[in-house]
Amino acid sequence: MVAETAEETIAGFCTGQVQMREGKPFGHIITIDVLPQWRRQELGRSLLRSVENGFQARSAELVRLEVAVDNLEALGFYRAMGYVGIGKIRGYYGGKLDAFVMEKDLTGDALRPQQHS
Repeated sequence: MVAETAEETIAGFCTGQVQMREGKPFGHIITIDVLPQWRRQELGRSLLRSVENGFQARSAELVRLEVAVDNLEALGFYRAMGYVGIGKIRGYYGGKLDAFVMEKDLTGDALRPQQHS
């Protein structure tokens, strides 16, 4: 997914792919990037939602991504988008920097209010 400016330059993009795990499709966000001057204008949210919608159209119920442990801005963004940490990969970036693994439930169940009895 690519976002272009009125001048037809790239303002941001998000790439992902559908993979299979235990016979079920799941989405994997490969990368998302928005130019600094376009950040905090909902562009990243729109890009990520578009890719997530594409995953859902392909029957994926879950999406996963990796993010550098020191990228606090991205961690906050993903948390705000409904992602939760599920683990860590040591040396993921160049054998030196660890990554958090984050997932999001695309079924909507995680977004529904809990029923209390």
